[in-house]
Amino acid sequence: MEATVRQDITDLNYRTMSQIAYLKVEEGQEIDVPGWQVLDQKHNVSGMDAVTFYNPETKQAVIAFRGTEGDAIPARSVPDFRTDALHIGFPEIGATI
Repeated sequence: MEATVRQDITDLNYRTMSQIAYLKVEEGQEIDVPGWQVLDQKHNVSGMDAVTFYNPETKQAVIAFRGTEGDAIPARSVPDFRTDALHIGFPEIGATI
């Protein structure tokens, strides 16, 4: 039986990955968390962005989602506001009226 390597992910690791989700990163890029690298990064026209981090030694993956960027340049903030208004704000207002 093969031994399983376990690496606990700390709050600091999660924080670092969350911060990196706001940067432009490339597949395979090493990050500031030892043993982890960028597996994939997705940008959706709705403003939803996510980065998948992977540790090949432990076979663990973490997906970090980027939040709404209201103070970003219009190319980044407008899709967020449009999605928030059309899919969260207006339906919520309609449900309460």
